[in-house]
Amino acid sequence: MRERRIHCQSRAGTFTHDLVDARGHRLVADEPVEDGGADLGTSPFELLASGLAVCTSITILVYVRQRALPVDDVAVDVRYVRAGEGGRPAAGTDLAERRITLIGTADPALLPRLARAARACPVHKLLEKAGVEVVDHLAWGASVAPAEALTATRGPT
Repeated sequence: MRERRIHCQSRAGTFTHDLVDARGHRLVADEPVEDGGADLGTSPFELLASGLAVCTSITILVYVRQRALPVDDVAVDVRYVRAGEGGRPAAGTDLAERRITLIGTADPALLPRLARAARACPVHKLLEKAGVEVVDHLAWGASVAPAEALTATRGPT
């Protein structure tokens, strides 16, 4: 069984944290300035959203490779909104909205199968068990650089 371990330590009592996994990969996490951080890294909820995005992409890629489907690449944008924020009721649930872009030979008939594959993502299943509403939007499209994708999909702050 593979160990999934993370060590996390704050920098001198600030909200900035250094993280390292069991294989030695490093990352910095922090809160935005408006939440008392220095904005030197990804926030905890952005890390959660990134886990969903990566898991979704990998799950779809495994599915298409096993079936030799005409999908060359997958891009996933996740918008995570906590209950009580962004117009969601405080007594409601969190929302994870996934925009999944499939790059390859467009075949609209494949979309339902690929949507089922996306819902098979283990992080998706974990979030749903925790009561998070996960909403998907799948479409065929073109590959976009990550910075351009965020600029194009950034919603109201």
